[in-house]
Amino acid sequence: MRIEKDRAILLDDCFRSSKTSPLFFRFLPKLKEGILSQASIQKATIDGKDLYLFDDLFSDGGELRSFTETASFSRKSFGSREGIESGERPALSMNSRERWDFFSKPPLLVREFFHLLSHWAELLDAEIATLPWELHDGQVGSPSVIANLVEEVSVESMERGKHQDYCPEDGISFGIPMLFSEKGALHERCFSNGAVGKPWLISAMIYSTKEGFLPEYGMGTAFYRGNGELAVRSNCLDRRLVLFEGDLFHSIEASTIPQGVASWRASYVFKLSMNPKNPEVSLKQKFSELHQVDLARLCKSARI
Repeated sequence: MRIEKDRAILLDDCFRSSKTSPLFFRFLPKLKEGILSQASIQKATIDGKDLYLFDDLFSDGGELRSFTETASFSRKSFGSREGIESGERPALSMNSRERWDFFSKPPLLVREFFHLLSHWAELLDAEIATLPWELHDGQVGSPSVIANLVEEVSVESMERGKHQDYCPEDGISFGIPMLFSEKGALHERCFSNGAVGKPWLISAMIYSTKEGFLPEYGMGTAFYRGNGELAVRSNCLDRRLVLFEGDLFHSIEASTIPQGVASWRASYVFKLSMNPKNPEVSLKQKFSELHQVDLARLCKSARI
């Protein structure tokens, strides 16, 4: 597994801030035999957008949990004003330096995830890369690698925390090279995510939990239809990889931890671009065919 550094072309002047970092990182193609042979894979589709859950994928025997327990999460944030007023414990997140230390010297499980990205790049005939390290307008930043730790989430925070990681149909703020065209050509700023010949922008999230954490404690990820209706709840399972199209609305599920029980869950999120090298291929479709998973079109809220 090799990672190559490059600089993205910024398309929005609002992000020409001293806090913006246009660096991004490619995961160079390489096959690794048997990397998915033991994994359990589930798939759901919400409003035509895909969501995958990978379990039993990583060999890590607890290193990520140990890393999480000793890592620095120096920033505090609240999902809603109601959460602050009710005394809800804030979410903890890594600052830019802490995120860089995590990305550049990752624990074993994350290194295995990077190997998986190189594996997919080879099989899909695609360039897989992070989004720019951080797009910052001077007030608010949007990083490509995020680490959050939460001990409590209220219903209000779950509801108010609904968001998309990006929406290609509305336009992106950085250039993505058109790999099958003349040198220097970029894809259009607005495109249908994962359409034939277009990039597929996805988010990948890995859970880590305190020992003894149970799925019924909540704090998984809730995914919504475009009308705001809850469609799927992903249980928070230690070492589960959740991969989803970045334009799916989602939030952290409310916690239901019994009184007197202290627990936590962390999520490590990577915002990624899968860029096709073949103009006649949909990477979204090819990815689905690669894993041969059944399509579950959900008509009501489901837990997986």
